[in-house]
Amino acid sequence: MPSNLLNADTSFPQFTKETSDREKIEQITSYLYMLLEQQRYSLCNLDKDNFNDAGLEEIGKIITEPVYIRLEADEGDIHELNVTAQLLSSRIKDAEGNVSQLQQTAKSLSSQISDTKGNVSQLQQTAQSLSSRIQDAEGNVSQLMQTVNGMRLSVQNGENSSTITLTANGVAVSSQHIQFTGMVTYAGLAGGTTVIDGACIKTGVIDAARVKVSSLYGQYVYLNNAYGLALGRISITGAETSFAAVDLTSYGALRLTAGSGAVYMAADSLGTYIEANDRIYTCGALVSRNGSSLGDAANRWSDVYANNAVIQTSDLRVKKQVEYGLSRYDALFDALRPMSFLFVDGESGRRHLGLGAQDVERAMAECGVSDMDFAGFVKSPRPDGEGYDYALRYGELLPMCIDRIQRLDKAVAEIEGRLLM
Repeated sequence: MPSNLLNADTSFPQFTKETSDREKIEQITSYLYMLLEQQRYSLCNLDKDNFNDAGLEEIGKIITEPVYIRLEADEGDIHELNVTAQLLSSRIKDAEGNVSQLQQTAKSLSSQISDTKGNVSQLQQTAQSLSSRIQDAEGNVSQLMQTVNGMRLSVQNGENSSTITLTANGVAVSSQHIQFTGMVTYAGLAGGTTVIDGACIKTGVIDAARVKVSSLYGQYVYLNNAYGLALGRISITGAETSFAAVDLTSYGALRLTAGSGAVYMAADSLGTYIEANDRIYTCGALVSRNGSSLGDAANRWSDVYANNAVIQTSDLRVKKQVEYGLSRYDALFDALRPMSFLFVDGESGRRHLGLGAQDVERAMAECGVSDMDFAGFVKSPRPDGEGYDYALRYGELLPMCIDRIQRLDKAVAEIEGRLLM
């Protein structure tokens, strides 16, 4: 700079008496132009060597004050810069209305960009957290928040929302619809529990070593072996005696085993049905716990085979109003009409011996014996309400025969005694 000032001093115009006015004007104009160029150069190349200590100190005081700069272009673009010791803020806006903003402090940094369509993206950062947010004009929002303790990602679209929360203790996923594509493997659960709301499971095949449920719904539940071959099924079917039935079907043998205790089959008043094409085998006694009947008037056993005779309860301790002597049944006994017959639905063609229940009913009416006086006669209403089923307890006729034989033996003995006298 000193050399430049020296040039300005030595190049100052010098005039003589012979110098014309025109020459003077030209020299002065040339000098002024040179002086302007030298000053421009000097101002563009200022440094600390160009100032004394007092000047530098004064300039330093000016620079430490807050700085605000606003630059505006002819097209309408604006840039605003605000600088303090605590804050740096920058805002740029173009003529269309798009805006970007940046704000920085010692503890935080934040930025935001928005456009004319209402879309906004935000980023905020501190020493403890980092978060971002993107939102459009329709109100759809996605957010990501991160701290040293975890991360949280959320997406919201009107009433629907999805959230993923990740911490050191676990991962939480919440959404109206969750879709996994490809192989999904859960590892390290041997000592823990996986809880899935069964009401939310809709799938084809569940492959598990053990399935524990409180309720199992479905039209068919198939029971497969280790090779995937169906060996049986549990199904819901129709039933004649109810609106539905649970059907347990085995494509092979069916075994019901109780390792400790009994096997119970129970039903309401309509009964318990066991159907077999040929035979039902039992390894123990077929026992009635409550004195129930074996069959009924509408469901009879065709034949009963036994190694020994039928044992009937005849303990005096279970009887009351005992009356010996059955002479009052003599008229009924005499009115009985033994017969031989063939069964209507019989196929053997063999003749049977017995009595007709309707004949016994008529004989009882003729002899004045009611069904309360003679339990050997059975008349049961049909289940369908159409008429009655008739039957006889032939065992009730045996005491009548014994009583008659005993009295006949006594009479014969008396007659023989008189004849021998």
